[in-house]
Amino acid sequence: MRDTPQDPKFCSPEFWQRRLREDNNFEQAVQKIDWNIVNFNQKEILNNICFGKVFDAGCGFGRICQLLGDQVTDYVGMDITPEFIAEAQKRFPDKKFILGDIRDTGFNDKVFDWGIAIGMADSIYWPEMEKELKRICKRIIILWCEKPKEYKII
Repeated sequence: MRDTPQDPKFCSPEFWQRRLREDNNFEQAVQKIDWNIVNFNQKEILNNICFGKVFDAGCGFGRICQLLGDQVTDYVGMDITPEFIAEAQKRFPDKKFILGDIRDTGFNDKVFDWGIAIGMADSIYWPEMEKELKRICKRIIILWCEKPKEYKII
């Protein structure tokens, strides 16, 4: 049985390191979802909404930065898993990726125009993450991989 977002371990580096070992590599680890459908729908949503300086909370291996349009002038992704950040930097060397905890980013207040949270709202840590995102971002868009056409703006 796989861990769930409600499991406290879900947001830990150890969880994702174990998941990557079990699934052998990044490609197999993300094969659980039809990314073509998710990318198509999320690209349409993000291109119509996000602009300026964008913070990608829990960026994983950086998939979202390739979905953003030219209206996004600056992109910063943060994740707690070192392997994800290393892979993101390898895949997208022109983007900024930071190893860190979304609950305490260290950024100044309202420094980002948009915060993107995909798959984060189901975490037991979401209240803490949401509070920090509201502090550092002017607006936040929440999306779900399992429901790629749905989103919420806060």
